[in-house]
Amino acid sequence: MKVFVYYNLTKSIWSIKALEGPHKGLVVAYSKEVGLVGVTPKVSQKGRERVLRERKKYVHAGLVGNLKTLSDNANILKNIEGDFSKRKLPSTRHDSRLTYNPFKSGSFLDKDLTGLVFIKSKEVFMDSDRAVYSWGSSFEKAFKHDQLTFGL
Repeated sequence: MKVFVYYNLTKSIWSIKALEGPHKGLVVAYSKEVGLVGVTPKVSQKGRERVLRERKKYVHAGLVGNLKTLSDNANILKNIEGDFSKRKLPSTRHDSRLTYNPFKSGSFLDKDLTGLVFIKSKEVFMDSDRAVYSWGSSFEKAFKHDQLTFGL
């Protein structure tokens, strides 16, 4: 099931919104932990502009992927097909941690290596402490205007 996942600041939990099926566009579950496969970031530029203008956080960014796991105590709101019981994480150590801050960048970034913009990942795990770990990730170097120098 393809979903859009974002951290719900009001409820302090991950919200899972269906992107397909009978519940498309609706939040189908809340979970302390979420696992996704085939992951890409999604950031609404208009939503980010509103956040910057009003200095308040609104839902405008999250991760899109196929739902793999939910925590054992997940609050499932809609009847969703599939077994999303907690499974083992990949046996290898994650290759990156992801972060998003609309006041610093309009993209998801590698939390540990500055200047790398997250493009996609084979697998992502979102933890109860808001940490986002990824495996098999692709990044591109961020372009910063202040890095440019012009000769006269």
